[in-house]
Amino acid sequence: MRLGTIAVTAALALAVVVAPASATTGPLPALRTIAADVAAGLTLRAASASVRAQVPNDEYAWIPNSTCLTTAIRSSNATPCVLGDAAATTTVVVFGDSSADQWALDLGKLGTKHAFRVVVYVHAACPVGAITVELAGHGVDPSCATFRNDVLADLVHMTPVPALVVVSELRLSNYVTPSGGSVSNSAWASALTTTLTTLSADGDAALLLHGVPVTTLDPAQCIAANPTALQRCTSKRKAGDPSGYDAATWAGARAAHAAGANVTPLFCTAVACPSVAGGEITHSGNNHVTEAYAAVADAALGELLGCASVQAFGHATAAAAVLRSLLGRRTIAVTEACRALPR
Repeated sequence: MRLGTIAVTAALALAVVVAPASATTGPLPALRTIAADVAAGLTLRAASASVRAQVPNDEYAWIPNSTCLTTAIRSSNATPCVLGDAAATTTVVVFGDSSADQWALDLGKLGTKHAFRVVVYVHAACPVGAITVELAGHGVDPSCATFRNDVLADLVHMTPVPALVVVSELRLSNYVTPSGGSVSNSAWASALTTTLTTLSADGDAALLLHGVPVTTLDPAQCIAANPTALQRCTSKRKAGDPSGYDAATWAGARAAHAAGANVTPLFCTAVACPSVAGGEITHSGNNHVTEAYAAVADAALGELLGCASVQAFGHATAAAAVLRSLLGRRTIAVTEACRALPR
């Protein structure tokens, strides 16, 4: 590793931990701002009135306030929701389950700002990977495989060809096989590789959006119980992927030569993850981002996605323009700051 890379890596790590206000003038300013918010969240002691008001509805706070997205995620087939700049000639597709749905409005905002259309395909509790699972005790959802196959068919015929397909899937702890057996991490990873390899064969560049840390407690319940002692509601970063589910998902994407955007820096310092940042509760339940916090972080999310432009991945040339637009002017400092981020 070159000395310059080491220096930038250390600087970015320091920004995540202490995040001085002046850091917002360096590379990746939105990410540095969020790092400051996250670091400040670790020093909070008492919940504000607005944070306390969020607690009763936190269970559903991840659900986007969008009739279009609500219709899409409840549909039994592939029902696209178009966001962003609907008249743009560049298209970004979002494909996944609730973990994709939770970021969809923010990706739509980025599309409006940077002149690309966002076509969203989402289905609840339905992995992108070609695997049959069920929520324990609920039986297999027969519409999941139909949804997945319909999306893949739509993408084959989509004109113009999407510049990028952003995929996201959440491995739930209560997923089991149809016979009630456990789902191995290797089977989960292999299933995602299969789907993304199909996308690549059709000429589509894919990027995995992942890394929302799982909290060791329910943040809203903890805040309700400890409104003047928020430090009790902090989770350790190293506990954010307790069963290796997210690592397995990324392994599956990497095996298919997909890019990755890991959102963990939006939630955690190098050590810990507060339950409140930027004036908002970060999590809905223990594994989704609240819509309010996603809105706070949308510019930083754009930088994370834009940083994928420094990665080598399948059909990267097709995706390069849209990814670079999210970064603005890409200097050497920006490039090396991007390379310092986790994938």
